[in-house]
Amino acid sequence: MPNVNFTYELEEQGPMQEDTILLDVSADVSPFVPMLQYLSNGDPGYPAEGGEVEDLTVTLPDGKSFTPPYGLYTLLVEKAIEEAYGC
Repeated sequence: MPNVNFTYELEEQGPMQEDTILLDVSADVSPFVPMLQYLSNGDPGYPAEGGEVEDLTVTLPDGKSFTPPYGLYTLLVEKAIEEAYGC
């Protein structure tokens, strides 16, 4: 299972200022098997499997774990898959 680590810049906008928070992200991504429509002998193939994030850990700059809200979580999952498989 590929393990990916990356830093994500979260831009936080306040009433009078913009701050950037660097989030350290670690994720375990299941192995990806692409879809195959037909086997070489003409038999039906199989659907794509895997490529899903099994565990996502986000750490704030002060070292504390952080549970991101749904929108940010979805974005980080997509980024983790992109980091693992380049797609």
